[in-house]
Amino acid sequence: MAAKRWGAHFHTLIYASPLLEHDFETHNLSLNAQVNTSFLYTLPRTKHFAGVELNKEIHNGKFELTVRPQLKIIMTDKLAVGIAGGFPIHKSDESCSSFLRIIYEL
Repeated sequence: MAAKRWGAHFHTLIYASPLLEHDFETHNLSLNAQVNTSFLYTLPRTKHFAGVELNKEIHNGKFELTVRPQLKIIMTDKLAVGIAGGFPIHKSDESCSSFLRIIYEL
């Protein structure tokens, strides 16, 4: 994982990991990879941000990509809500998705 702030408002984040999968029916073991990159913009004089995350996965030799636009909205000094959508680009067996995060910051 690596993160970088570019000036006062722009941020990037990248994280990567291997994915080891075991199919219990066929007993096949496969090694895949996941690389996620985020590009975020923090609104001036706030902790709110808007951005996009690109979830990239190499799964059984095929490249798969999901684009996830997201927002973080600050509710109180310690509580925020995150909203994200998911739009598969190279995944024929997956539809659009969304999720909500409750974020508690210490």
